[in-house]
Amino acid sequence: MAYLTPTVASHEADTSDAHAASAVSILDTAGDFTATDVEGALAELQSDAEAHLADSSDAHDASAISITDSGGYFTGTDVEAALQELGAASGGGPTLPFRMMTTFYSRLPQTRNGSLRGSCLSRVLPRRTSR
Repeated sequence: MAYLTPTVASHEADTSDAHAASAVSILDTAGDFTATDVEGALAELQSDAEAHLADSSDAHDASAISITDSGGYFTGTDVEAALQELGAASGGGPTLPFRMMTTFYSRLPQTRNGSLRGSCLSRVLPRRTSR
């Protein structure tokens, strides 16, 4: 039977601070990190997450954002596809924003008089008129 010295025994019994993250190496066979230890890899992950959150213009492409189309208005399953459908339905051109808005508005649930049923949008969107 081997006897452990008090230092080795306390090291083995320490469940919260036996090794600092900077003292634990990583294998990283996929080559995802430039760091060679856990502390460095964690710092890289944190930096990547902060950069992603701070990116206000290109954190996600519209094609990478899925939609839940509970009303069944679109055949596409992401924001880009839905925008393409709205653009195609409106005919495009210089009046595209107006056409897109009226196409969007026409797909919302409405009452007989043209007001939006049960929606906070009814307070900000005008009643639909024909053009």
